[in-house]
Amino acid sequence: MKGLPDAVLFRTNVSLSALSPLEKKHSFMARPPAFTGHRTSLNSPSLPFELLMLNLLQGQEMGWEERQELAQRVANLPNQNKKKLIDFIEGTRGAAESAVESNACKTFQCSTSQFGEILKREEGVDELTDHFQTLVCELIPTVESVLYPLQSSFKHFSIRRILLRSFRDQVLLRIFESLPSRIPRLENIIFSLLFETHDNSLEYDRFKKLASVVIGRE
Repeated sequence: MKGLPDAVLFRTNVSLSALSPLEKKHSFMARPPAFTGHRTSLNSPSLPFELLMLNLLQGQEMGWEERQELAQRVANLPNQNKKKLIDFIEGTRGAAESAVESNACKTFQCSTSQFGEILKREEGVDELTDHFQTLVCELIPTVESVLYPLQSSFKHFSIRRILLRSFRDQVLLRIFESLPSRIPRLENIIFSLLFETHDNSLEYDRFKKLASVVIGRE
């Protein structure tokens, strides 16, 4: 199990595989998934529901009909299982945080411990702004279209806010911690996140302080 995203190792008192018609022996914990670049097929009997969600959050290609079918499966879940799905996505070191972190590692071709080196590269700022645009303009709308039934049933649930907050905490905080100077081209990203992820967390306070350096207010 070493090296798998924490979301794959996520456990609750009631197995998340209850979200799937598959038997428990096919769950994440019993059979670690192999991540590939192939398209996800909802008709594949080897993919549990949780893995489909994780693949979706990792930006794996999925056609419109497949997204529509997956959204219908989400809509048909009992409320108890919808709540478990929210916990799976939103929980600490859950699917959202793990996927956002993994996506950044793939984009920047580095480990999380090397995030602080990204803006020292010649193309680092371009890579970061492009990655953020992909998150906001491609990944989030796709995931929102599939998880719309959750947002309709639970008004507090916002996958956009969850993914942006995960990007703030898992990616930008690590990048900005070793950044000593102002970078004007990052102001739009910073202002967007300051506005859309405002909360009372320690992470938000840390981000706000580091962002002040990047936008030249300290």
